[in-house]
Amino acid sequence: MIEQEGTAVAVAGAQVWIEFQRQTACGHCAVNGSCGTGAVGKVLGRRPNRVALTNTLGVQVGERVVVGVDELALVTAAGWAYAVPLLGLLTAPLVVTGVAQMRGMEAGEIVSILAAVCGGTIGLVVARYSARRARLRGRIGAVLVRKMNVSTSAVQWSR
Repeated sequence: MIEQEGTAVAVAGAQVWIEFQRQTACGHCAVNGSCGTGAVGKVLGRRPNRVALTNTLGVQVGERVVVGVDELALVTAAGWAYAVPLLGLLTAPLVVTGVAQMRGMEAGEIVSILAAVCGGTIGLVVARYSARRARLRGRIGAVLVRKMNVSTSAVQWSR
């Protein structure tokens, strides 16, 4: 399970809003001034992310918690998010060209480009629908793992 620490900022009924600070590896790398991730991090700034979760641990506002995401669910979601639109983008022009050739016509470049755009868009819609369905069924999504107490969240340095 991939875990991240956050702070509860609001509680509404059975939901709790957890806030996370954006984290990048920038500053720890030798090329942090010239990489794309560093540039994106500077543009996005240090604005925190917020997520609503089911309050299964009875978390109160201000408490630090650990939130987890299952690795397999994360890989599956990433596969759907990237592979399905890419598959639509690549296969739609092939299908359109094949159908045109079967009818004795020739599909031009414009038709192939339009087919690719339509296929990619359909792939995005299918991926979004599948992700929403999986989230509603509880197959993917973040969960509260445990509350943090003061002694586990503080890092102590010794000389």
